[in-house]
Order: sequence, then structure tokens, then C-alpha cells
Amino acid sequence: MKVIISLASFGARLTESAYRSVNTLLDQNIDTGLEKIILWVNGEAEVPWRLKTLSQVFKRFEIRQAPEDLGPLSKLVWALKEYPEHTIITADDDMYYPRNWYMRLISTANRHPSCVVAYHAKWVKKLGITTGAWRGEQAQSEHESFIIFPHGDTGILYPPGSLHPDATNLALIKKLSRGSSDAWFWAMMLLQRTKCCCVPFNHSRPISICEINTAGGTSLWRQNQVRDHISLYINQIINHYPELQKWLQDLSPEAN
Repeated sequence: MKVIISLASFGARLTESAYRSVNTLLDQNIDTGLEKIILWVNGEAEVPWRLKTLSQVFKRFEIRQAPEDLGPLSKLVWALKEYPEHTIITADDDMYYPRNWYMRLISTANRHPSCVVAYHAKWVKKLGITTGAWRGEQAQSEHESFIIFPHGDTGILYPPGSLHPDATNLALIKKLSRGSSDAWFWAMMLLQRTKCCCVPFNHSRPISICEINTAGGTSLWRQNQVRDHISLYINQIINHYPELQKWLQDLSPEAN
């Protein structure tokens, strides 16, 4: 298994928290198969010297300029385009990752090689309807299902070929889901008929470095949770793909 860890940083978090997140990714106790850790930044961003130093000391850590600013989707889109045959694990720039984080994702993926693997996810209660109605209970087992919704803050592992080709369609991303990577990539999993499973629940979990960083920037994932933008994006995506809407109507927590 050839693995890339990919994350993106922009705004205040590039200077406030990205360095600490990357440090925890570099400090994993087992990193078998890991080829690179890539941090995508916007072209005009000034990269802090601490991050530049990390890239000089750790050759597998690279800082790349994103071809275009896609917000949170930058952490996966550019890696998918450049490394389509690799397993890609996404991370966030404002989280502390435990030292066994990578090992647990990889070991779960080895048991479920055709699945997307999430560190944190929820069962989908209802689909394609009004704001907030889709969120259910937290998924806590390795059960494989189409209706597990992975949350990207704690890490998601994507095997090669697990996402629909539209996953990197920039025009559709900008039209339908520029503000929510979780909604977009979940829909791309479903269109590809890829199931999701979770890392077993009895483990150390990544923790947020800060809810709101000292410079006043707020995590996009947390904005989406508070304002429930994810539901808006899900509905936009489902309405764009009639075949997905029809297929989802037949899914329920009992029909996996």
C-alpha cells in the first residue's frame, strides 16, 4: 500500500495551528507505507518559517502550492489528481493526532480494503430532506455501510478508485460544494458505490487544537456544524445527480 497524507491550510490557521498538526503527523509510532505528507497552501500565502524548517528536516514532508484555492477541498482534490493510484489519508490543520492514528487507519483499511475508512463518522438518519434531519448517531464499529457519513477533521482514508471521477471536477465543486469537503466526498463515494467503515471506537482520538484560533479564524468544519451548511450542500449535490437521489431513496439504516 502506497500512502499519502494530505492536508491544506489557509488564513490564520497556517500560522497558528498547522505547524502543531504537522508535527503530530510526523510523530506517528508506525508509518509503514507512508511516502509523503503534503501540506497544500494558497499561492499568495506566506508560509511560516517553522513549517519551512520542518520540510527541510523531514524529507517526506512537502509544502505545495495549491493550483487553485478550493478551501477545505484542497486537502484531497490536488492529491487525487497527482496520486490517483495511492491511498490518500486526509487530515486537518487544527488537530492533534495521537501517535497510533496512522496505524489504526491502516490496520482498519487492511481489514476492509474496498471501504473508505473514517476516524469519526455518524449514521445518516434521513436523506435529501430539510436542514439537520440527516444526522444520526455516532458510528462506532467497523460495520460497512453506504449511510455512514465520515467527518474529515479526525482523518479519512480513501483507497484508490473509491471516489467517482467527478471528485476532481473543479466546475462542479465550485457550483455545488465549495464550502464542504465532507459533503462532496461522501457523495462521490456513493456515486462510486463505495461503502464506509470506522476505526473501532476504543482508541485515542484526535483533539482540536483550538475551537477558534487566536487570530479569530474559525475552522470551516465547525462553521458547517454550527450553521448546518453541510445539509445545504448535501441537498444541492443530491439535486444535481438524479440517479443519486433515486438510489438514496431506497437506502435506510436497515438497508446496507
